[in-house]
Amino acid sequence: MRSGYVPREVLAIGDATTEYEAARALGIPFFGVVAPGEPNLFSSTVPAQPTLDGLAESLGLRQT
Repeated sequence: MRSGYVPREVLAIGDATTEYEAARALGIPFFGVVAPGEPNLFSSTVPAQPTLDGLAESLGLRQT
């Protein structure tokens, strides 16, 4: 917690496997963005969708 953030309380969002690997190395949960028609290169355990529309709902969070 060098930066003041608790890794499990942060969400990394990205569209590249390098971003995913960095998040894994830091112990930060990751959400993948995979463009329509593109292969999903993330692990099958990584939640992913084509846009960030509805992200809060996908993660079970309530929007304010």
